[in-house]
Amino acid sequence: MNQSELFLQWNKAWQTLVVSQLAPTFLLITTASLVGPLHEQTMNLRLAVIFILLASGILGALAQFWASAQAQAAAKDLAVSSDTATVKTMVQAAKWLNVSKYVTPAIFTVIFVLLVIELH
Repeated sequence: MNQSELFLQWNKAWQTLVVSQLAPTFLLITTASLVGPLHEQTMNLRLAVIFILLASGILGALAQFWASAQAQAAAKDLAVSSDTATVKTMVQAAKWLNVSKYVTPAIFTVIFVLLVIELH
């Protein structure tokens, strides 16, 4: 890949990372606000909500993991081909993408478990 394509890959990965946060976050906020009313619903409805959250969370975590991995790879490749301040900043930022690869899904898992306990 040339330098321009690597910059595009970096930007696309960041965009994917941001967008992948929207659906799970919206679903978690919505579910948390409905916990009271959902607690009064049938078990089938509560299980449906749990599985929707789980599916969304899994897809979001996968998107975040791979977008972060792609951005890290682009930064690593750019570091070999360029020594600009922009690339140095990208390489430094790429280290922090481990947060979106590992910490964010772990936090989702804790929130999901707490919601399952509350909805069960």
